[in-house]
Amino acid sequence: MYHFTLACAEQAKDWPLRAEVLSSMAKQAIRTGQPDEGLTLAEQALVRADRLTATDQALLHTDRARALAKMRRVNGTLTAIGTADEHFAHSAPDDDSPFVACYDAARHAQLSGQPLVDLAMLGRDPAQATDRLTAAVAGYPGGHRRYRAICLTKPASLTYGHRRPAPGRRHRTRGPGHRRHRPLSPRR
Repeated sequence: MYHFTLACAEQAKDWPLRAEVLSSMAKQAIRTGQPDEGLTLAEQALVRADRLTATDQALLHTDRARALAKMRRVNGTLTAIGTADEHFAHSAPDDDSPFVACYDAARHAQLSGQPLVDLAMLGRDPAQATDRLTAAVAGYPGGHRRYRAICLTKPASLTYGHRRPAPGRRHRTRGPGHRRHRPLSPRR
């Protein structure tokens, strides 16, 4: 379906639609464990960046950042987030296509915070990720429950994903009553 839509957008020379389709394809590739493909698609969408609004470009650079974070490329991720922030600072909603009409400060904070969560899971300081996602929650109106929930669960995953037991104490990894599985002995 994406490929057909992309072909139509290219045939019509509708650059914002082309960028939106490639952005969706990039997100899908990243979510399905193909960050290299996602990076390629996001960069393909930026080939004629001069035909895109600042908001379009901000969105595409957050896609790049997410792919780079999944590839564990820290410096590239931070550069892509900085570039996305720079483009978003120059957004002019009146110039935007309907495809990015909902890309506001809250959505930008969410999409630029997610790659920072990925980096925090690699051991980087989670403060920036938490700050961006907290700003996203505060910026979303009450009707955006799904986005708010996503933004609230990411910092929780950082908190609980990085818990360390206190010195001298063992960290419980199994619930009460859970029996340790014994390896099966080979059949004779």
